[in-house]
Amino acid sequence: AAAVAAAKQPSAAAYSGHAAARRPLTAGAVDAPARPSTAGTARPSSAKPSAAAAAAAAAAVNNTVIGDKFLKLCGKQDRLNSGSIDRLMVERALNNECKELIAELPARTVFDALKKNAGGRMGRYVYYLPLLKELEAAAAALE
Repeated sequence: AAAVAAAKQPSAAAYSGHAAARRPLTAGAVDAPARPSTAGTARPSSAKPSAAAAAAAAAAVNNTVIGDKFLKLCGKQDRLNSGSIDRLMVERALNNECKELIAELPARTVFDALKKNAGGRMGRYVYYLPLLKELEAAAAALE
């Protein structure tokens, strides 16, 4: 009966393509930790990344006061820190809290800037920092 059971089990040669048959198992491979140790690493800061990203972007762009307000509003809505938010949120900010940013601009300029800085499969999201740069540049060109 033992001979029949041994004959039913395949040999190591049958698994020649299998990694275990090609490489012998060493003691070092068994003792290695499954995950790297994170004991000495520092944890990320508890500050909101979106607020920090908006502040860094505002410092890099030399925005107007209303531009800083626009970045702060958009940064609060950008929970994934992708640099883009829903177009409806951008339009709401531009029409309500940041009216002065687009008050002197022609509607065509604003719509073209929104379309140019759209993202996503259907253009539903808007990259707000390049939009702000473009709107401020257009406003400066009018003056």
